[in-house]
Amino acid sequence: LVAMRNAVGEKNSQTLFLYALPAVKSLIKTYEDLDRVGNTVGEFAEAAQEYANYLFQWGLPAVKDLFGERLPEYWPNIIALVKDSKKDAGYVLNQYLPKVAQLIKSPDDLKRVGTILVRLINAAGGDSKEALVPGFMLVKDLIKTDEDLMQYGTAMIDLKKMAEDNSVSIHL
Repeated sequence: LVAMRNAVGEKNSQTLFLYALPAVKSLIKTYEDLDRVGNTVGEFAEAAQEYANYLFQWGLPAVKDLFGERLPEYWPNIIALVKDSKKDAGYVLNQYLPKVAQLIKSPDDLKRVGTILVRLINAAGGDSKEALVPGFMLVKDLIKTDEDLMQYGTAMIDLKKMAEDNSVSIHL
């Protein structure tokens, strides 16, 4: 546990122990599991950078709620998604995945949807939450396919960029 605390840093240790570890406790059955999860959350902290607290407090509990007892099946794809999402990882797990949960019925679906979300994050230029969080709240019921996700996500990002280019604010 001390090594885990050191891996995530003092700043993130409280949210790690209060929220993140309880959210992933179903992954920990042995000391080796604890060590593996500890290494993983250290990598998460490195990927999420200054947003690690958000990832630990809101992101990991959200995937526990989303996948429940099936969390171990989805865990390898969650690890990849967090690493690929970097500082947006907390938003991906807490805000974006729940809005597109209807597209995720298997670990392979998570991998596919996660790839689309990472593409959208990259297209947003590093500030996806400004474009995607309010947008997904509005269009979540319209997203029925991967193509819908890409289409609406791209449109939200384009709207945000137009607002920035014209120095106006679009409130969705």
